[in-house]
Amino acid sequence: LELVQLGREADMRQMGGFHVYEERRQGDAKGKCIRTTWLDDLRWGPNGPFVRSRLVGQEFNTFVRDDVAAGTPYLFVHRLMLSLAASKPPKGRRQVGLWDASVAFFHADQDEWIHAIPPRGLRREGWVWQLWKALYGTRRAGQLLQGYVREMFHQAAWQSIEVCPCTYYADELVVTAAIHGDHFIAEGVSKSLDRLDQPLS
Repeated sequence: LELVQLGREADMRQMGGFHVYEERRQGDAKGKCIRTTWLDDLRWGPNGPFVRSRLVGQEFNTFVRDDVAAGTPYLFVHRLMLSLAASKPPKGRRQVGLWDASVAFFHADQDEWIHAIPPRGLRREGWVWQLWKALYGTRRAGQLLQGYVREMFHQAAWQSIEVCPCTYYADELVVTAAIHGDHFIAEGVSKSLDRLDQPLS
């Protein structure tokens, strides 16, 4: 229970740091109302077990929308990256890098009015959270994150590979990258992959 409490406190600090929500009186909140819940995942790290907690929205798919689809890279893109890393010049010096953005969705602005009922333990009678950032579990969160990532890569002079969703190429670095949710994979020489930390920071 102590690990769960620590995990939830850490997630709440992240939400506060990214200004994910603003507490409002229920009568002043705008848009659709959704409930929230905790997802707690026991993991093991260098210092022993810890709990990764994530507050998620419960916005259920009850009707068809055409503004919630979020594409993923084709499987052959990942296979191609492994092949390029093994065979593309300078041969023997190319690597594959992996990144996991722990709070990726909190970077993306919410673009529709949604307010959330906090989970038990954080709830105050008559008060709700007006959402300002994409929240895990809301229907547009994936597409909002992809839009944010696309803009981030374009500002860093990366090009979208239009025929492959969520795939980018940096001509100067000679690096190919693909994004699946909040996971990033790229292939290139070590020095170029180090520079990929800039757009991902």
